[in-house]
Amino acid sequence: MKGVTAWCYRWFNEGVSSSSSKAEARREQLRERRADRRLELLTAAIDVIRRVGPDATMEDMASAGGISKPILYRHFNDREGLVSAITELALVDLGRILDDKLGEARLTASRDGVRATIDAFFDYIERDPALFRFVIDQDVRLDNPATVAFSEEVAKHVAAAIREPLDEAGLDSRPADVWGRAIVGMVLHTSIWWITTRATSRADAVDWLADLIWSGIHGGRVPA
Repeated sequence: MKGVTAWCYRWFNEGVSSSSSKAEARREQLRERRADRRLELLTAAIDVIRRVGPDATMEDMASAGGISKPILYRHFNDREGLVSAITELALVDLGRILDDKLGEARLTASRDGVRATIDAFFDYIERDPALFRFVIDQDVRLDNPATVAFSEEVAKHVAAAIREPLDEAGLDSRPADVWGRAIVGMVLHTSIWWITTRATSRADAVDWLADLIWSGIHGGRVPA
């Protein structure tokens, strides 16, 4: 009798374990399909922004994905979720560009380092102006917390590049966070004006910004 009981116990637990494993595998497949579909819709939305411009509507983006607007929101919770996802992708691209430039020449090491970093930012917005304007416009027009991260993340990159040489020189690095955000604010607003008006050449805009920023940093506590 004990042998039968033990066999039944093993059979029951093995069956439960097998069913549980299959259920988990199905759930994982479902999560993967949802993630793939979400990426497809996000890519379609960004393509619409690039084609139509920064004023592309949620209806335009949903139509590009072959779905209705409510279903589009379902994949991203709401409109803010979609904007946040688009912003995150833009930040990954821009962050990689800035990190490459800051790796080549630390921001405060020379004027060339300052100029290279500013030019990298201008290069990014010139290559993808519609997406840049979409992200920035969400912040400026709607004060959307999902897009405030864009300028804040860029400022963190710049502040870190300022802080490193100050620390290495044994100087007060507390201004780094303020300087980083001041620089990003200056470059960001100038770049919006420039991409909209093209009132001067990119080279001149970058050079004049570099002159102003470098003279401010070089005249402060950063060693030459």
